[in-house]
Amino acid sequence: MLAVIRHYEHVAPAAATTIADARTQIEALLGAVPGTHEALLIRTRDGIALVAIGTDEWCLAECGRRFRGWVEAHVNAFAGADEARVSIGHLIGSINAQSLSPSPGKGRGPAPRR
Repeated sequence: MLAVIRHYEHVAPAAATTIADARTQIEALLGAVPGTHEALLIRTRDGIALVAIGTDEWCLAECGRRFRGWVEAHVNAFAGADEARVSIGHLIGSINAQSLSPSPGKGRGPAPRR
């Protein structure tokens, strides 16, 4: 499994809001790419990041193409954004809230009061 992070910097706040408001459309667009397992949109301090997880580089590149194409067609304020900084690599693990929650009587947190 591979993952890619595409970070678009210098995105106008209005563009980030428009993208956030259209997330269901973008999710459907990226979810239709064969081999894609998950895509996450993140509003950063200075832009937008797209994290995609998939079976191969083709599906990750296609997610990037479709995202950029959708944004360029629907979000005028995105025109000033920088080209994405791209990092790609092999997924080595997934951490979710369930795996972070300690079992009763075990794990993290303060000791119970006596």
